Amino acid sequence: MKFIAQFDIASDVSVTEDAANLSIRSPDGDFSLVVREVTLREGEQVAKLRCNMEFQSASLQVAKHDFIECVLNVLDMMSLLTHAKFEFNRLHKIFDWTPDKTTRSGLIFVHDPPEMAPERILDKKFFEAANLLQHAILNDRLLSALRWFRLGTIAEAPQEQFQNFWFSLELLSQHKKETDRVHDLCPKCREALYCKTCDTHPMHRPYPKQAIESVWKEIAPDKLELFHVMDKTRNKLMHGVAASKIEVITGVSLHELIDPLARVAWRGLISEAIASLPEDKRQKSLNVGVTNTFVKWDITAAINISTVIPLGPNGAPDIELLTGISAEFSSK
Repeated sequence: MKFIAQFDIASDVSVTEDAANLSIRSPDGDFSLVVREVTLREGEQVAKLRCNMEFQSASLQVAKHDFIECVLNVLDMMSLLTHAKFEFNRLHKIFDWTPDKTTRSGLIFVHDPPEMAPERILDKKFFEAANLLQHAILNDRLLSALRWFRLGTIAEAPQEQFQNFWFSLELLSQHKKETDRVHDLCPKCREALYCKTCDTHPMHRPYPKQAIESVWKEIAPDKLELFHVMDKTRNKLMHGVAASKIEVITGVSLHELIDPLARVAWRGLISEAIASLPEDKRQKSLNVGVTNTFVKWDITAAINISTVIPLGPNGAPDIELLTGISAEFSSK
């Protein structure tokens, strides 16, 4: 089936006048992307490109997934060609674009990004705690782990959050790595591997992955299976596998991994920071804040409607002319 999507791209480059309404098409006709409108507000460094994409999909139920896959492939190629930022920003509509239809079914997407007001939590006790931790004697690995943890808290994309928190945990584990020799384990049963020739179970100093697992066992021994999922996710992300495909393989979404990973890294880091204080500076309590989630959530709902799409000057339906239908989130 043929569908059309109306969506926005954020970019630090714009379209020249003579390129307006030119399209990017796949050779097999699976999709066609055209920029219909450019918004560049004075003083802003990023342009909003309002685009349409016609594409093929089996049904309206899976059209969003197929559209996202198509458009991201185009943006990857555009970034390669220009060295510029091309970021998928917002999806507005998807409609059945089968020729010669009068009434068309489609989805209109409603977005409600949370706009949280800053919380007034930085009181006198927080400043006292911050001043206290300035006395901690931290080596380069711990300082790097702290930096990656901070970058994880401010990252917007789940892939970036996951990788930043993983880097933080990896550096922490290198700091804490034990020198005792360990066995290589079978990836399936987790038992020590055996060498028939030597008639022994070989041992060596811990590899980085084994050091990370050791820290995880120390902090979250009840979530060891989740660690193995995270380790597989990390390996596939580092080898360039798309997050959507990894989630299908593991059966766990990145959003479900970010919070437990961040909390393990945080517990390890705060413990090491306290342990690095001189003896005379250590106290029985320390004022800290704990978030309920590190994930950056963005609420989106899709409204399924059937309507007539207005015709453009060329006598063909024009998705840009479909206006006057509005929807919003309600707390009632």
